[in-house]
Amino acid sequence: MKKYILAMLLGCLFMASCNETDCSYLNEFKLVESTTNYSAKACSGYILYDGGLGDATVSATSSEEWCKVSADASKVYISLDDNTSIDSRTAMVTLTCGNQTKRVPVTQLGCITEFSKDSVYTSAFNKAMSIDYKARNTFGFEITGLPEWVSYTLTEDGIHFDVQANKTGVGRRGSAVIKALNVGKTQTVDFVQYSIDDLGGKWVSLSYNLIEGRNDTLIVDVDINKTDSTVTITGLCDTDFGRIPVVGKLTKDGSYEFVGCTTIASIGGVYDVVQYSLTSTGTLYTKANYTQKCIFNYFKDYQACYFVDNNGVEGVEIAGLIVRLVDPSTGKSKGNLAAFTDLVLIR
Repeated sequence: MKKYILAMLLGCLFMASCNETDCSYLNEFKLVESTTNYSAKACSGYILYDGGLGDATVSATSSEEWCKVSADASKVYISLDDNTSIDSRTAMVTLTCGNQTKRVPVTQLGCITEFSKDSVYTSAFNKAMSIDYKARNTFGFEITGLPEWVSYTLTEDGIHFDVQANKTGVGRRGSAVIKALNVGKTQTVDFVQYSIDDLGGKWVSLSYNLIEGRNDTLIVDVDINKTDSTVTITGLCDTDFGRIPVVGKLTKDGSYEFVGCTTIASIGGVYDVVQYSLTSTGTLYTKANYTQKCIFNYFKDYQACYFVDNNGVEGVEIAGLIVRLVDPSTGKSKGNLAAFTDLVLIR
């Protein structure tokens, strides 16, 4: 009988011990499930642990301020702030119950922000334009500064712009400022509409004169001939032989370009005047498929035509033109008439 009473007392003592809230008396608690993918946007998740702890209390702490945690009887709740960096980041969440500890890494992806490389869209024929601008930002975009003749729609791949046809009779330029929300990055996109006729007329040319070793500012005339698609600039080469023209070709997009190694005139049947391409280091380049293209743009107070390398082949950068006399019977040069780089037309 005494043995039976003693056994009863020991059993009650054991049951009382198991109802204590100290996790050290329990079997090891286990992690059951947790959220594994956290996007750069503010988001939430959880860590689910074994619910067989009775009244035991589990506490949770985070190693980083941007990762906030709280716990109940079966879950740790996780709340993450926006990650505006392009880099991923990781916080360590620690679960503690008595003398038992579990550590769970929580990794949040970085922000993705990409703008299109194209930032100028041009119609040389005043036509309407439909533009799909490729861009991505985790937090979306805000578009400001649009002229009334341009509208936009946000798409899965970026932004779609609709530009109305230009019926004003003069060239125009408008801009849109694209702001990547939450990351502090912007890009300005320009829309330019003009007529090929706008390329002609009087301009002021700015260039570097390689022969004289100085910067030149000259008044030049640009003549557009749509019949044979030529563009003739006079005033750049004023010589003892007269005003030797520099000749270019209209392109399909309505701009024009200088073409290397082109015979542009003949003087008295004795000399040919030949136009060559010139590299950025001042080296003559004679292949005809190297060009320098005029990129036309309207601004608030002026118009400009910038001449840029049109990316021929072999990686040669074309930066200017040289006009020289050549003896047609021998093909040998008889001297340079003009040589210039960094050409810009302004008016």
